[in-house]
Amino acid sequence: MTALGLVLALAGCTLRLETEPPAPPVPDASESARQRTAVDAERVAATAAAVATTDDGPAEAVSVLVAEVAAAAEAHVEALGGVHEPAPVPGASPSPSPAEEGPAGSADVEDLVAVLVEAGSTARSDVAVVDDGGLARLIGSVAAHRLLAADALARATGLDVDALEASRATADAPTRPALTSSELAAVVTAEDAAGFVWEVVAARRADAERATAAAHAARHRAAAQAWATSGDVVGTDLDPRRATYPLPAAVADDTDAAAVADALHAAESAIATDYASLVAGADGDDRVLLVDLLAVTSAAARDASANGSVPRFPGLPERS
Repeated sequence: MTALGLVLALAGCTLRLETEPPAPPVPDASESARQRTAVDAERVAATAAAVATTDDGPAEAVSVLVAEVAAAAEAHVEALGGVHEPAPVPGASPSPSPAEEGPAGSADVEDLVAVLVEAGSTARSDVAVVDDGGLARLIGSVAAHRLLAADALARATGLDVDALEASRATADAPTRPALTSSELAAVVTAEDAAGFVWEVVAARRADAERATAAAHAARHRAAAQAWATSGDVVGTDLDPRRATYPLPAAVADDTDAAAVADALHAAESAIATDYASLVAGADGDDRVLLVDLLAVTSAAARDASANGSVPRFPGLPERS
């Protein structure tokens, strides 16, 4: 009876074994890069807001650039899917995001340029570790925007900062990623044709305008040569380059300066789109090179346009 009573007593109790809570999931390299890019976008937006609210804010033209940077950063956060908050730790207060904290103290344009260069360089490197091609293309575009915006702000305010220095150095390197025959033919033709168009423009201009157009022409011709050399098509029947190419109507007519600028902007933007598309299918350091080519070509598109604006998503026309 004693044993039976003990069994019945135990049966009426619920035994609870203490177990450790499940470990939070560890983000992979792609998610870490996405999160980092989104967090940096919030930091860029917060810094731009601090610049805009200072008592002795920048001049009106620079204020427009700062506002565009803030708007672009907000668009980047949304496109990246926002900042994912980590699982809360029991008893700990959640950490606010950069946007929730708001700008700490004041900031000037130099601070914003520094943040853009740092965040742009980080995103530029992160494309090499992302598994998903579409995400790599998006992060590469965000990186290009940050470097372009930093360059625009530095030039507008006379800061001695070359935000595109690293991108130009890589873009000028003779090595190129391996492409399919159709991709290679397309990029060689696009670069060589753009060089021809700029040469025609240079021949019709004088002084500084001629030198600028000639520099663009030389850059495109050199890029075409580098791609053709890397693809082993130089001097073969597979080399798609020709002596001349059809000119955009505005360039052929050359009576409306604004129309010529639009045509040159469109040509540069189309090549930037090609490079952004190639980022998705590339790997590792090849992606970094393609992002640098995207940034340099997008800078040329910006300089060719009448208003010199920086697109929020360079090379991604579907997000314009």
